[in-house]
Amino acid sequence: MDLSLPENPFGASPSGKKKFYAQLARQLTKMDHGFALIGWHGKQAAGTICAHLYDKIESTYSPVGIIYNLWIDPQFRRQGLASQLATAAEEYLHEIGARSFQVAWRNDPTAEYFWNSRGYAAYETLGAKVAPKPVAP
Repeated sequence: MDLSLPENPFGASPSGKKKFYAQLARQLTKMDHGFALIGWHGKQAAGTICAHLYDKIESTYSPVGIIYNLWIDPQFRRQGLASQLATAAEEYLHEIGARSFQVAWRNDPTAEYFWNSRGYAAYETLGAKVAPKPVAP
């Protein structure tokens, strides 16, 4: 994934990326209807997206297709790969029963424009904060 992004409380530091990928792979293999798609340029992975189907009881349009971890290698951006991956994820989620889709994106105008152009509308704000270290007794 893109190591140029700023560190945040919910993301892995550059030194933790390998552990993050291993954990994500374990999560996807254990999750019902969870999947990751990889966009290739020759033999090089150029982008990824993950998604899963979620039975969101309180939603009128459940099950919900949850889309996350869309990433495109900087050298392959602005070539349509993000749209191809997002479309493929939505289509597969719909095939397996999704009645709606949800995605979260960073507070970034480019990401917001991308998802808004695909018909997604922001409806809540997600905040993050690092918890203080516990005080020793």
